[in-house]
Amino acid sequence: MWELPPGKPDRRESFKGYGVEDDRFRVTQSRQKGPTCSYYGFLPLRVRIGPFHGASDSESRTIEKAISLWRKQVTACAVRHPYSNKIPDEFLADISHCDRALLTAFGINPIDMFISASGRAKDWNSLSQMTQTMLIKFELKLWDDLPLKVKRFLLQNFVIHTMMMKYQLQPSKWTPDQPIKNLIQILKNYGPMAVAGNLGISSYSSSASCSTRKIAARAIYYFPEWSKCDEYNERHVIILIGAEKLGDCENIYYNDPNDSSCPVTGKRIYVESYKTFTAAITSPFIIKTGINAEGQLHETPEAYGVHAHPTLQPKPKSRL
Repeated sequence: MWELPPGKPDRRESFKGYGVEDDRFRVTQSRQKGPTCSYYGFLPLRVRIGPFHGASDSESRTIEKAISLWRKQVTACAVRHPYSNKIPDEFLADISHCDRALLTAFGINPIDMFISASGRAKDWNSLSQMTQTMLIKFELKLWDDLPLKVKRFLLQNFVIHTMMMKYQLQPSKWTPDQPIKNLIQILKNYGPMAVAGNLGISSYSSSASCSTRKIAARAIYYFPEWSKCDEYNERHVIILIGAEKLGDCENIYYNDPNDSSCPVTGKRIYVESYKTFTAAITSPFIIKTGINAEGQLHETPEAYGVHAHPTLQPKPKSRL
């Protein structure tokens, strides 16, 4: 199990550079605001620059500010369009506009990310100009005809993929069909991992209870298995920090962006069975999307989890 840094660096102090131990004073990290769990799930895995930095880190700061602006805009969307279960079309359209704006800020055309299996094949350059033009028009027509909810899902995936690339996070080799021993080894080698699915606080109908068991004097919380919600409208991102196999007992441990992080005590730690955890992951975190030969939308798994920036790969001293 890994101990994530508590709270967040005080933005009033200067960033000393990549690969340098971040000894800035820590302040409270607020809980997730709006449907931005990916942003908050990535926070402990990325390098945080802040307004005060050296000239060599200006580009990284520009990236940080652009994504932060997107987070604020998405949060404002949730305020303008409050909902409980059914997501209104007005909200989907509004938040999709925010996603497009972020992609545009990075010079990314979402249509270019909407890869057609036929139109973007490896022999693309061998096709005539007329054929290429026809295939591009075909893709544009397919995109325009997609339901709003599907477009929102695709744009959301493009944004997550872009954040992962810009933050230089590392795709994980773990997949839900692997035994827990594989996950344990991967966490040992690469540290905490962000994953998405029907996971975390919002996927349970009851409040968490405090276990009688503690790890390194840290309280461990759990949800009753019977309170797991089978149907959940949106995927939620959690940060996987540990896994264990004790006889027939297989568990994972995680933090949830829905909790704030205290600069002294950090975030709450939750435990869940490996079986429940893997069953809750119904699709990859990062996907490639396209159109198959039958003109149907399909997904190609790229990663089920994302690890920290290389300079933030955990050190042995950070282990609980």
